[in-house]
Amino acid sequence: MKKTDILKYCKYYHGEKENPYKKNTTNAIWWNGEQILCNETKNDKDFFYRLINRLQNAIKEKHCTGILVDESIPIEKRTIIYYLDLWHGRFFPYDSFDVINTY
Repeated sequence: MKKTDILKYCKYYHGEKENPYKKNTTNAIWWNGEQILCNETKNDKDFFYRLINRLQNAIKEKHCTGILVDESIPIEKRTIIYYLDLWHGRFFPYDSFDVINTY
């Protein structure tokens, strides 16, 4: 999937070169995560498809709940949320888990 395709589903990152949000805010965190996802996709064309497969497997194995299993939301959008949840947990492990709910 191309970066431009993923940008359609991003809530905060729209291709800007610099983060437009105030430093250390939740919006700035999500902008950074979406930017990293888009850049990974730009460098590895199959990256996003692998994420979709991981999410679908996690759903199938009942490892996900809430918005991640809501089929009224496009799988691409849920995949971004899935990625951000994993990315946030890895790089900001001492933050509140509720921060993903603001997305």
